[in-house]
Amino acid sequence: MTRPLNPRQIEAFRAVILTGGMTAGGEMLGISQPAISRLVRDLEHDLELKLFERNGARIVPTGEALVLYQDVERLFIGSEKIRETAMAIRTLRSGSLRIAAMPDISLGYLPKLVRNFLENRPRVSVAIHSDMSINVIDLIAKRQFDIGLAFAPGDQAGVEVRPLPVPEAVCVLPLGHRLADRPVIYASDLDGEDFISLSQSSLLRVQIQTALQGAGVQCNFRIETRYAGTAIAFVAQGLGVTIVDPFAISEVGLERVLRKPFRPRIGYESSIVFPSQRPKSGLAEEFAEEVRQSMERDFGPIEV
Repeated sequence: MTRPLNPRQIEAFRAVILTGGMTAGGEMLGISQPAISRLVRDLEHDLELKLFERNGARIVPTGEALVLYQDVERLFIGSEKIRETAMAIRTLRSGSLRIAAMPDISLGYLPKLVRNFLENRPRVSVAIHSDMSINVIDLIAKRQFDIGLAFAPGDQAGVEVRPLPVPEAVCVLPLGHRLADRPVIYASDLDGEDFISLSQSSLLRVQIQTALQGAGVQCNFRIETRYAGTAIAFVAQGLGVTIVDPFAISEVGLERVLRKPFRPRIGYESSIVFPSQRPKSGLAEEFAEEVRQSMERDFGPIEV
């Protein structure tokens, strides 16, 4: 059975090729001239090849040595590539991050966060999956994604939940609406308005209906849609007003609609979700921290 080559012999051979001599090659590796000569001689013996012609103090690589050097240099380039990759991973500049998030956060808020996150990480790739909170939590629990952004109340099996700031839902009006000059929209202001509602599976819809009913308000529920971004698009067409989470309108649609605070306040809760009992990647932890900092800047501190 052929024994593996000694890596030190390969290093000695490369050093001699690069420097043109045994003494200089030894200096490059920090070893003596006799030591590097012995390593090269042993390599010649193991390979059964003559690698250098010796002419007094001068040595000249043979044709076989030059052919061999091409593969040796590729090996060293590959090793340096591995070192660079390891360094990039250590400094969180390389790798992949899989994110599952509620649709409204994915559409309105997440693009800005991802842009900032990737700005100094050119070798990081990100995969985004948009889904309902219950499905996001399930995907995280099954470890199909590294981090989730979802509404996750109470104890959730299979996941670790970190609360985030709680922004307030906002009222969205068409340009030129009769309430356009109001600094704040109250539930009572919406009596008789055409209203674009979220689907019945939405927790926010339940909270909105409770607020309207509490004020004795009757709206004309003309359109129902699953996504807040779609509701905003209908508002932009003058088809009614809506109340949505602030993420949906934080980055899109502001030039076509009016955004107003709504009272009574409706908190829109969300959390960072990790798979439980699993080491978190450095990238996931870094992204989670950037999400927290961004939301605290935009919506205030986390409620204790």
